[in-house]
Amino acid sequence: MIFKEGNIDCVEKLKRPAEKVLKIGEAVKYDPFERRVGLWNEIRENYDRYLDGECGSFLSDLDNHFRSQFETALLVLAASFRENGEEFKPAERFSDKEIEAYKRIERYNVFEILSIDDVMRKLVSKDDELLGLFRDYYVYMDKWVDKILDDPSLKLPVRFYLKRKWESYKGKLNEAVSIAIVELDWFRKLISQWEREAESLAEKKVEEFAAGITAKAEAEVARAVEEERRKVEEEAKRIESLKEEIVKKEEEVKAKEDELKVKEEEVRKVIEELRGIKEKVEKGSRFVDVGRARNYEMNFIGRIEHKLGKEVEIFGKTFKVEGVREGKEVNTSRFIGMKSRWGVLTEKDVKNLPENRYIVARLVEKKLLGGKRSYILKAIFVSRVDRYVEYGFDIDPLELKDINVYVVDARDEAKQKNETVVLCLASPTGFEDAVGEHVSSEEFHRNFLSRYLSVCLVDLETGKLIYNPHDSVAKEFARICEIEIDEEKKSRVRKCVDGMMEGRDWMTLSDALKCGDEVIVRAAFYELAEERKWKVKYVEGVGLVLMK
Repeated sequence: MIFKEGNIDCVEKLKRPAEKVLKIGEAVKYDPFERRVGLWNEIRENYDRYLDGECGSFLSDLDNHFRSQFETALLVLAASFRENGEEFKPAERFSDKEIEAYKRIERYNVFEILSIDDVMRKLVSKDDELLGLFRDYYVYMDKWVDKILDDPSLKLPVRFYLKRKWESYKGKLNEAVSIAIVELDWFRKLISQWEREAESLAEKKVEEFAAGITAKAEAEVARAVEEERRKVEEEAKRIESLKEEIVKKEEEVKAKEDELKVKEEEVRKVIEELRGIKEKVEKGSRFVDVGRARNYEMNFIGRIEHKLGKEVEIFGKTFKVEGVREGKEVNTSRFIGMKSRWGVLTEKDVKNLPENRYIVARLVEKKLLGGKRSYILKAIFVSRVDRYVEYGFDIDPLELKDINVYVVDARDEAKQKNETVVLCLASPTGFEDAVGEHVSSEEFHRNFLSRYLSVCLVDLETGKLIYNPHDSVAKEFARICEIEIDEEKKSRVRKCVDGMMEGRDWMTLSDALKCGDEVIVRAAFYELAEERKWKVKYVEGVGLVLMK
């Protein structure tokens, strides 16, 4: 078979030994040493023949795929030599970091043989090994893999192979989680526990970093003092017979010690400042309190309901709005009497909590003859209600894991009903950059979405809309999902905030309110930060701060 200028049959023949090793995996270490050396030489020779163009040339995607199989097969053999304590010089082309990355990701290879039903059965029976994999995934594994795949010290074909492998495992992990959090109450609580554990781990790393700075600074001061004392003692011995000179030198030593004490105090103050900043500055780039979140929710739901009415125009055609249904995902009454960091929650407090309300409607084309086109619109307010319960506010944009469950459920519903579902997700704290990049990507459009599902994300603070540029349905429905902001007033406020930042390194939200309404000032903060590469941070006791 010929593809472009390359001969696929030729490549398949060269790859057979490599594919065999990849299929065996880590268990290849049990094969005799001589057999593994033979496999290494055969794969290395075939790889060189491929690189020399024996099978022709291929498009970059196919070329990367083929090279990743050759390289990773050699990596698996190198890992076997190292684990068995066998000396084999050619295997030293792979680093310990590359071998560790392969082994860590291979821990999840059980997801290659388990179906989703198998995974759910094991979760229901609380299988320790499987729960351990889920726990590691939530606490550190996903971020660790992202970091290691960005490490340029790992060979590019190896990273290519590990990325594809991890994404296949991760897809099944996320699909299982989206089902389990709905069906298993104890698993949902376990997820919350793991998320807290991940946050605790991140805080611990910050503590260790600060402690390292302190120890290093103290060691530098101690070394400086010791060095000065050594110099003073040598000088004192050399001029011991000259009393006046000794006195002079002692005065110099005293001055040096005083200077070092001043420097030591300066270092101590810097360290204390760092500690103070750590206590005040949170990782979040947003700040939405419970009252504002509730208002965003009610306004969003009311706006969607008003825009739908009884009929709506889509692609220039009239659609009838049927079966409008409003509901909520969270029953907040269960929080009455609960202790939180902002006090014991009363019935009045609970009514102020967001409930993650949603509106579902079926839109059917109005026509007398022929097939009628229809859509299911699901507009959902998405927030982390547990954070508003515990803290009274949220400071973090939504992550991929926060929206995956909605996307997966909507996709399944669309396929089951054989009808297009338009999913409109609105967040009071916006979305991480990674979410926007993922939803807007060609890969998302090609590999994940189908003709059954379209996704539109709404940032309720900035008014920003996120949807795949290749998705005409999402683009058409965006005008229903979007929030309406007075553009003239918004431009005037933005210009005012920009002017106030001239000659300044930072500005608080309270200072900027002289430019206009708080909702529009907040939007100006986020837009300027994104455009100018500035930052918006929440500082406890101060509020939102725009920083250069």
